[in-house]
Amino acid sequence: MADAATTPLLTSHEAKPAKALSIDDAIETYIGATGARQLLTAMLLAFAWAFEAQQVFMSVFTDAEPTWHCTGVAAGDPGSFCSLAAASASASACALPPGTWEWDRPAETSVVSEWALKCGGGGPALVSLPASSFFAGNLAGGFLLTTLADTLLGRRKMLVLSLVTMSVAGVLTVFSPNVWVYAALRFVCGFCRSTAGTSAMVLSTELVGKWWRNTLASFFASCAAYDVLLMYSIELFPTSVRNSAVGLVRQAGVLGGVVAPMLVALGRERSYWSFGVFGLTVGCLGLFVTCLPETKGRRLSDTMEDEEEAAAVLSEMKL
Repeated sequence: MADAATTPLLTSHEAKPAKALSIDDAIETYIGATGARQLLTAMLLAFAWAFEAQQVFMSVFTDAEPTWHCTGVAAGDPGSFCSLAAASASASACALPPGTWEWDRPAETSVVSEWALKCGGGGPALVSLPASSFFAGNLAGGFLLTTLADTLLGRRKMLVLSLVTMSVAGVLTVFSPNVWVYAALRFVCGFCRSTAGTSAMVLSTELVGKWWRNTLASFFASCAAYDVLLMYSIELFPTSVRNSAVGLVRQAGVLGGVVAPMLVALGRERSYWSFGVFGLTVGCLGLFVTCLPETKGRRLSDTMEDEEEAAAVLSEMKL
């Protein structure tokens, strides 16, 4: 009887050990879902996108094809040839005799006129080289640098390193002696730019509670529907590989940016090379979105193992 009195009663099941807090639970417990600290961090990180956007839109002005006008009759010119050619919508100044035309603005306002890219025999390929080099650098940097943000350097150090290097390379483009040096520096700018926006977005959204995460991410992606991909990608991939995964998603768009300047240059002569290819590609690839899982209401995973367990549970529920 004594043994029976002192022996504890056995329960039908053993108590389960307490599960460790996830990153989302830890943020809401110790930092808070949303507060002044998170808002200030998001506002400061938003300035990183200003430097990134500056590099993207720089090509619109520096690589623009300037307009030209006739200057008069030169030796060997029949007189009205330049005026008749200028009246044609498909006219090219390169086909006119030297001295019969000039650029409307100073040649230094565009690399096309400064280095005679269009009339120097390079054609559309040479005109689009700086812009294509920039996006090629984005593509290369996306594959090489995004994993460093998740592993060796961390997102904050990677963001600072990207912005500093990108700014220095941007200043050096002013002193480029020819288009080849200019294209090389644009490649460096694109290489460092590839992780700036991604690191800023992941840093700002991971320190905010899950209920406000989509709202905060939408401020970073409010300019175009294209950037909804970034919001969806943040929810789709676990924390341990989120920076790398979102970076690779962005590089898919950058791959189109490498080819786009060439298609635009060719589209000036045949419109189907630009509008036709762009429309067909977007329409076909958009169909694959229906194969992706829905992330609304799902708990964000911290590791790949958690993501696989969640996927297995969803599969069992569907069955």
